[in-house]
Amino acid sequence: MVLIRGNKFIFSLGKTVLLLFFFVFIKQALVYAQDRGAGLPGAYLRIGVGARAVSMGSAFTGLADDVTSCYWNPAGLGQVNLTQFILSYQKLSMDRTYSYSAAAIPSSLKGTFAVSWIRFGTGEIETRDISGRITGGFSNSESAYMVSWGAEFLPWFYAGVTAKYLVHNMGEYQSTGYGFDAGLLIKVIKNVSVGLTAQNISTNVKWDTKSRLLESFPLILRGGVAVKPFTFPLTVTFDVEQGPKLERTFHTGCEWEIAGGFGIRAGGDNKGLRAGGYLTVPTRTFNLETSYSFGRDPLYSASMHRVSFTVTFAPFDYFFYKPKSQKGYRLTNLDVPDCRIMKIVDNYPELGLINLGSDDGIKKGTRFQLFRHETDNNSKEQIFKKIGTVEVIRVEKNLAAVKLIDRLHGYKIQMGDMLFRISD
Repeated sequence: MVLIRGNKFIFSLGKTVLLLFFFVFIKQALVYAQDRGAGLPGAYLRIGVGARAVSMGSAFTGLADDVTSCYWNPAGLGQVNLTQFILSYQKLSMDRTYSYSAAAIPSSLKGTFAVSWIRFGTGEIETRDISGRITGGFSNSESAYMVSWGAEFLPWFYAGVTAKYLVHNMGEYQSTGYGFDAGLLIKVIKNVSVGLTAQNISTNVKWDTKSRLLESFPLILRGGVAVKPFTFPLTVTFDVEQGPKLERTFHTGCEWEIAGGFGIRAGGDNKGLRAGGYLTVPTRTFNLETSYSFGRDPLYSASMHRVSFTVTFAPFDYFFYKPKSQKGYRLTNLDVPDCRIMKIVDNYPELGLINLGSDDGIKKGTRFQLFRHETDNNSKEQIFKKIGTVEVIRVEKNLAAVKLIDRLHGYKIQMGDMLFRISD
C-alpha cells in the first residue's frame, strides 16, 4: 500500500525523477566528452581557483557555497546570501603566475550575480638565433573575464550559468573568443548535496594571424557530491572530471572547522595530495578569511603554494537602512542593527554566530530581537519583519553563539539576519 500525502508526495517524486535524470545525464555526458573534441587549448582554465577548493583536492562541485562557485559550479551562487569578494595568487614553477579575483552580490530580484577574472602568465621568454645568441623576448598571458548568475528555484534545486570572454596574448599576436559554463546543484537529503557542471560549452577563440586559426576548448564535465556525515563541522567531498583526450580524474577532499573561524583542509586527485588551512577574523561589518593551500606542481617536481583572501560583507543596508514602522511592531526607536548572523552552525539550524563578543560587553544570557527584510505578499514591497528572539549561549572575545528561543511559525535563522540588543 502506498500512502500519498498531496504536495509532499509530489515533492519527493519530483526530486527522485530529477535525480535519475541528473545521473543518467552525467553518464551520457561523460561518454560524449570522452569521445569528442580535438586539441587541448585553455589548460589554464583547468588549474582551479581559490585556496579553499584547491586544498580540498579540487572536489567542490557538489559543495559550491562561496564566491568561487562562479568557476566550480555557478548554481552554487544561489547559496551565497551575503556579498563576497576574493583575491587569490599562486606562484608556480618556471616563472609562471596564476591570479584570480571575484565578487558576488545577491540580487534584490532573484539569485546572486558574480564577476570574476582569471589570469595565467609567464615572465619574459627569451628568443635566440641559430647560434644561441639572445635576440629579444616576448610575453605570454591568458585571461578569462566572466559574468555569472545562480539562483535557488526550489528549496532543494539550484541552477546557474557563466558567460566568459577569453583573451590570449603571445608576443605580437592575440586570440579572443567567448564561451559558457552551466551548473546544477541538488540537495538530496539533509547534509547531502550533488552537483553537475559543464565547462567550456561552445567555447572558441580565433587568432589574429594570417591563417585566422580557430581553437576549440574541450568540453569538461564534472559531477560531485558533498556530505556532512557527523554532528561536528566536517565536510567530505568527492568529484569526477572528464574531458576529451583527458584522463578521467577523481577528486576527493575534506574540510574540518576545529574551532570558531579556524580549520584545516586536505584532499587529492590522480595527480597528488594537497592540504591547507584557514583563519577567519570577524569584524562588525565583514569577515576576513585567509586560506592557504600547499601541493605539488603536476607538470614539474616543485611545490605549489596558494593564498586566498575572502571578505564576506554585511548587507549594504547595514550602513544605510533606516527601518520603517510596520503594523504589529514598534520599530521607530531602531536604527542600524547591533550585529548580524554571520554563520549558521552546521547541523544545528537553531544556532548562529554573531560578530560581537566579550570585548563588546556581550555575555551569556544577552538577548536580541531578530529581524529580516522580506517582500510583502500583498503589496510586493520590502518590509522589515521581526522573526523572533535569540539568546547568547556562549561568548568569546570577538565572537558569540546565539540560540533561537522563540520565532514566528515556519521561520529559522538565516545568514544576514539583523539583531537588536534588548537585555542582558
